[in-house]
Amino acid sequence: MDHYIELDTIAVVAITLAALTSILAAVRGGHLHEWAPRYRLGFWMLVQYSMGALGFALLPSLLRDFNITSWTGLVVLLALFQFGSGVHFLRRHWQLEHVGNASRSRTIWFLGSLTMFFTSALLIWSTFEMMGGANYYVYHFGVAVCLLASLAAFVGFLRLEPRATGQGNADAAWLE
Repeated sequence: MDHYIELDTIAVVAITLAALTSILAAVRGGHLHEWAPRYRLGFWMLVQYSMGALGFALLPSLLRDFNITSWTGLVVLLALFQFGSGVHFLRRHWQLEHVGNASRSRTIWFLGSLTMFFTSALLIWSTFEMMGGANYYVYHFGVAVCLLASLAAFVGFLRLEPRATGQGNADAAWLE
């Protein structure tokens, strides 16, 4: 069985989510800087995780064309992407909390961040020959988690209000 077909399917779903995000953002209108800070954060989370899932799903096929077949480098790169994204978005979330723009779903933020950090740790752990070593299955798991983060961000993005209410403009200026 060709495992690359499974990754290609993930890529198709990821690009579809990115396209739906573009359509949704266009329908809701306004300029990016007019959006509420939480809406903007949700948008960037969705774009980053969708494009990450897309890129990491297609990368093995590209590298296979150059006869690069080692999974260790790919697994490490994916772990760094997930850890870096988790830290970045959690930091932005805390900044918004600090200025009084609370999230309606702190539990989801906690679970999502924990999932990204735990997945990163598992990916790195696999490179030390744990869990059978860095292989296709570990990599596929990491890319699937990235896609799930994108799906969760999409659902959250649908629930957010695009326009800032009250203190939103001051918050947006502070975060820029």
